[in-house]
Amino acid sequence: MLKCGVRTPFLSSELQQSFVRDGYVTVPLLSPDEVRYVAAELQKLRPADNFRRRLKRRFLPGSLTYHCTFLDRNVEYKRRTRELIFELLRPRVGEVLDGYDFLNASFYVKPPGSGVFQVHQNWPHLTDMADTTISIWCPLVDTDRHNGTIEVIPSSHKIVPDIACTNMPPFFDAFEETLIEKYLRPVPMKAGESLFFDDSLIHWSSENDSAEPRVAIQAICLPAGAQPVYYHLDPARPDRFELFEVDPDYFITHTGDDLADIPKERKSLGYVPNPNRSLTETEFAERLANGESTRRALWSGRTTA
Repeated sequence: MLKCGVRTPFLSSELQQSFVRDGYVTVPLLSPDEVRYVAAELQKLRPADNFRRRLKRRFLPGSLTYHCTFLDRNVEYKRRTRELIFELLRPRVGEVLDGYDFLNASFYVKPPGSGVFQVHQNWPHLTDMADTTISIWCPLVDTDRHNGTIEVIPSSHKIVPDIACTNMPPFFDAFEETLIEKYLRPVPMKAGESLFFDDSLIHWSSENDSAEPRVAIQAICLPAGAQPVYYHLDPARPDRFELFEVDPDYFITHTGDDLADIPKERKSLGYVPNPNRSLTETEFAERLANGESTRRALWSGRTTA
């Protein structure tokens, strides 16, 4: 369903209203038996990093101390992960979202004593930045702040026209620590519960201070039939992004380091101006406070099929 060109992703009007207001909703997704099944299947998989990544990446600050499927180098492992998660989640997600399908899926594994995830927004995957893509985060264990559950800034979605990318700091770079101290809120969850959130929502997660790995599924959903794109910022021309046509296999066949480079084998869809600029905390707080009116204008108007 489209409303003034902007999608209303949820079949439930109650979930849709909460999503517009907060940028996320929680939904029961997997049964205890399904959680046990996917956890057992995960143990059969063999990523290149053996679920204990401690490698530096060019496009992320510091070193990664968690495992993420789509950054792994083992293509067969990545394919099997995608098949496993899609098969499990597709019928469930079809009961929640209206006309959405999957782009990619990963396991995120935080070993004990590690796994801080930087504050970020997810990359955009559509040419229309006002359109809505959704990530689903579903832990296979009970999570809270102690073992590094996901944390979000409620209502931080769609308030800043910023294009998250690999080679440019985010608009909140100057006050990232303040976001952690003042704004980010943990979302405790039971195994099999899920968080559906707008990819422009600001989120992060802290270190896993428990004695067991913290394992979660993440899947990215796009409107069915939409053409996924990749935004590349050329350091020589930082005033614009070049858009490239990609498909789900692009995130399977490319490693983490590849994703920082121009996808030369992919069709260019041209350029869009770079809207990104750094904000102060005061500016961010003002936009956050006015977010409801920003989104009301975005979602208002005549509903069309």
